[in-house]
Amino acid sequence: MKTWLPLTIAIIVGSTRPGRNGAAVASWVHRQAAARTAASYEIVDLDEVNLPLLDERIPALLGSYEHQHTKDWSMTVDRADAFVFVTPEYNYGFNAVLKNAIDFLHQEWQHKPVGFVSYGGVAAGTRAVQAIKPIANVLKMTPVPEAVVIPLEGFNLGATVTHPRGASAATKAPAVILLAAANVNDRDGVMSGVPTLGQLAGALADAGFLAIRYDKRGYGQSGGRSESATLIDQAEDVRAVVRWLSNRKDVDPRRIAVVGHGEGAMVGLAAAAREGKIAAVVSIASPSTPGTEQFLEQQRLAVEASNLPAPEREKRLAMQKQVQQAVLTGKGWEGIPANVRRAADTPWFQSVLAYDPAKVLKDVRQPLLIVHGEVDREAPVDHAEKLAALARQGKSKSVDLVIVRGVNHLLTPAVTGNTSEYGTLTDRSVSKDILMTVTGWLTKTLPASAR
Repeated sequence: MKTWLPLTIAIIVGSTRPGRNGAAVASWVHRQAAARTAASYEIVDLDEVNLPLLDERIPALLGSYEHQHTKDWSMTVDRADAFVFVTPEYNYGFNAVLKNAIDFLHQEWQHKPVGFVSYGGVAAGTRAVQAIKPIANVLKMTPVPEAVVIPLEGFNLGATVTHPRGASAATKAPAVILLAAANVNDRDGVMSGVPTLGQLAGALADAGFLAIRYDKRGYGQSGGRSESATLIDQAEDVRAVVRWLSNRKDVDPRRIAVVGHGEGAMVGLAAAAREGKIAAVVSIASPSTPGTEQFLEQQRLAVEASNLPAPEREKRLAMQKQVQQAVLTGKGWEGIPANVRRAADTPWFQSVLAYDPAKVLKDVRQPLLIVHGEVDREAPVDHAEKLAALARQGKSKSVDLVIVRGVNHLLTPAVTGNTSEYGTLTDRSVSKDILMTVTGWLTKTLPASAR
């Protein structure tokens, strides 16, 4: 049973003047947001917070606060995982109360997503938002990025673009396509409360990359039919995103990379083997064995971690083998429960069972980084060495391998890495070592001189 807490998003009401519209706008934002159950939402009204003009003697950067009102404000901001600033526009900018509240703190804002809802004036507050964004960038917040629609043949993908920090409009930035793990269909890649892709996107933006992530076919704001899609179909979606990025004026088409997590890495490698416009690939926590062996291993690990008696464990492993064989051959469904067959007998599962990384890696020419958590129990760490060995037998002339200590399959710091530990983890942040490894390697592999 999952016990992790949902993300907490603070909706900060920036206006405090009598007769303000901000409280009503914030209430509307809260109602719209509350329809999404992946997070909890809290309205933080600066009129109620009632901060004085900045009165701390020590700079906020040091985090040493003298006054109780600052300590209380610090706790309010620190417990939030993301923010929405609701701001009016005054004289082509945002108001002093909000600026004052921001200036009281420093570290509490850092590395968290921030969105903006503006109102007022002929421009509906858009100039206020433009004035806040540079401040958010300096404080290392991650402004909520551009929502886009990517046309494919017969349907669209709903996607989010995170722009590189501080990049000018004339800059052609390197771009990174982010791909989620198995059974994770949303663009943020949320696994047990950890938005893996969302946090990767923020780190990539900090490092100067444009990052794009999207809902998988048939989920969220993406069209198409998930039940009929195969792994190769997903790889073709990646190629379509590559072509779409290549036509953007703010993207350098020679510096487009793919970063995949788990099953997303399998999709990324399959796309790279078919698409020469992909310049580099990062594989995170990806298996090294054919699909048939992957699922048997996962089932074996699951039953070994259970308290089931030995006969029941053997029965489940035998059932897994029978299901896999039936999916691949179309024969042998006798005795398999109907609900199990409905879940397994799909084009997607068939394509994943047929996936063989050894065959795919033969055609991957791009530089490749393989990253794996040391205590990953869903895809044990020995897969990393095997995958690197397979890649070095292929056409890629640059294969790097990094094992990150104390990191699980969610890419977060962990002790045992077991799935039973997920619900007790207090840190829902992707490991800084993972983020630094990925961004550092991409910066080295896709230098600006490649333009």
